[in-house]
Amino acid sequence: MNATVNQHRSFHHEDAPYTLPNDAPEWKRLDDMHEGIDAYLGHRLSYAPVDQNVKRILEIGCGSGAWATQAARTYPDATVTAIDISEPPPRRLPENVVFQKVNVAETLPFEPESFDLIHARFVFVHLPDWEAILQRVITLLRSGGWLLIEDLNHVFLSDNDGIGPGIQKFQDVIREYNAHRNVDSFVGSKLERTLRNTSQFSEVNVVEVKCRFDGDSEDPNTSGIGQTMRESFRKAYQALDPKLGVTPEVQAEFYKEFDDPGRNIYLKIYMTWSRKK
Repeated sequence: MNATVNQHRSFHHEDAPYTLPNDAPEWKRLDDMHEGIDAYLGHRLSYAPVDQNVKRILEIGCGSGAWATQAARTYPDATVTAIDISEPPPRRLPENVVFQKVNVAETLPFEPESFDLIHARFVFVHLPDWEAILQRVITLLRSGGWLLIEDLNHVFLSDNDGIGPGIQKFQDVIREYNAHRNVDSFVGSKLERTLRNTSQFSEVNVVEVKCRFDGDSEDPNTSGIGQTMRESFRKAYQALDPKLGVTPEVQAEFYKEFDDPGRNIYLKIYMTWSRKK
């Protein structure tokens, strides 16, 4: 079988790098998250000043297909190749979207300099040896093309009295599991340095977004994306693959603190756009 089922949720195969389900509730979560980020970006695909004449777009880890669909409609003359470890939901995609089932941790079956634009959102934080995979991704981008990466530090922080022992225990379990798989929980804050150190880009840009889960921000856009990410993480953590070893007791303590508005819990997202030399 390609998936295992536990507690009525469908998961990827045992060796898959992605530890969340591949079913209808997960696609809905990804759609909702895309809508929140899209609103934050002002209904743009990215901060990058991408030329309207792009012809070849690659999305890595397309999930529900929401970003690929938006890209296809934004650039109707382009071909959008959307890849993921699992099939997308059974919905109609724009005619200029082509899906390929690919495990990026194992292969990237494309010729060098095949794409004008490459996008990955919250992908590298799930992958083992992410920097090596990033190097392979960069080879697929043509000179002058744009690499758009949004990722995060998979760690919760607090402006007040700390995140609490329940959240800390939860994070420790996940971080231990990730470390065993050589997965980096701090990809987001390392992106800018890693991209610059490749010496492959004429410019590397990054915006750090503090996503406060209580929605208490002077910037309404930041409030919106904070609430989006809060709901997304809540749903994601309710559906973690059992192989992570998160017990119901650990989850209960986590949510007790996670839902406490007095803790002012937040995490950081890093939005990058880099142009290849």
